[in-house]
Amino acid sequence: MDDKQCVPFYTGGKHERFNELLDSLLPHLTDWQRDGLSPKSNLYDLLSARFSETIRLTEHFRCMPEIIKWSSAQFYPDNELVPLRQYGADRLRPLEVVHVHEGHCEGRRETLVNRPEAERIVAKLQELAEDKAYANRSFGVIVLRSGHQTRLLENLIDTRIDTTIQERHNIRVGTAEQFQGDERDVILLSLVVDADNTRALTGQGDGRRFNVAASRARDQMWLFTSVTPDQLRSKDLRHSLLTYMQAPPELQGTSPSLSAVSPVERCEPFESLFEQRVFRKIKERGYHVVPQWKVSGKRIDLVVVGETGRLAVECDGSPYHSTPDQIRDDYERERELRRAGWQFWRVRSSEFALSPEESLAPLWKRLDALGIRPGVSEEVQGESRSTWAPVEMDDADLTTDEFDAMLDEDASVSFEGV
Repeated sequence: MDDKQCVPFYTGGKHERFNELLDSLLPHLTDWQRDGLSPKSNLYDLLSARFSETIRLTEHFRCMPEIIKWSSAQFYPDNELVPLRQYGADRLRPLEVVHVHEGHCEGRRETLVNRPEAERIVAKLQELAEDKAYANRSFGVIVLRSGHQTRLLENLIDTRIDTTIQERHNIRVGTAEQFQGDERDVILLSLVVDADNTRALTGQGDGRRFNVAASRARDQMWLFTSVTPDQLRSKDLRHSLLTYMQAPPELQGTSPSLSAVSPVERCEPFESLFEQRVFRKIKERGYHVVPQWKVSGKRIDLVVVGETGRLAVECDGSPYHSTPDQIRDDYERERELRRAGWQFWRVRSSEFALSPEESLAPLWKRLDALGIRPGVSEEVQGESRSTWAPVEMDDADLTTDEFDAMLDEDASVSFEGV
């Protein structure tokens, strides 16, 4: 846990006994110390009050790279997470957006619901439960606003989805706070907003909630929205998440064109002519291949990228893979990445020099077995790039519900500049 995540889920009015024990056993606590031990606090707050320096763990194994990238760039821009999760040919599309055109909200604050959105989510759960690709996957539904939407979804699921299906897919519904520390293979997010309810969410409390919600899915995350990006303010966290999911930015560098990589003169970012020559052979076959792929503070010589998988290609025998220490470091790094699901294929410079065709013949079979196919054009890669950028967060710590409560107490609060 860190300061970008939710505090423990708190149900007010059920901790009188806890407060009595604090009074009797620790009567000399100051107010700030007492607050640190309340049911609404967390271990991070207690430790950060005592130790000023924070060492943040950045390696991330849970989510598909495209899923965790939003949280990483939005909430940890100075110390981005390193997505180590790898995937194979059976992977799902990581990000899906469903626009509920008929969606609208009813009620306000705790009673606020978006029934059409809830209906579409339950229909999608039914659809996924019948799809063989989801046979062994768990499902979760996270409501991005507390209130009756959670109860509505639970009632619809209980009414329309058989109990055995619910148990098989371990279906759970809740808010981000309730999902803190939990995860599912597939998460469906309910935005619970319409065109008449679009106050910009920019506070730290909203940020913690969205960060947790958008990092619970291992394989796939769906976003159900009744608004389009143009109906949300550009600095709104919902605008940030929606536009990211519609067109996520590239996670790694582009694949250089064949003409830009010389077979006789070393050029950046390659570390050797051997790497460049192997790159050219793979590129000539029409594959999308990225040199010097950054991962976990290290680099992989070449990564061949397909729609449903990636293969790391290491060029052994180049100046950077020759000494015993370099070879040992290489294999230690490979062992770490294999734990995250990366698959490696190696080619030796001596074999490549004797016969490039024979040395690379096993590579074509390996790529085919992984479902990695040639044919990803540079034009398609260029068109898929996004100009998405994270929004700036306010220092205010108000959540949506706290802001609404404030409005109830003071009807004169202005929305100007919010």
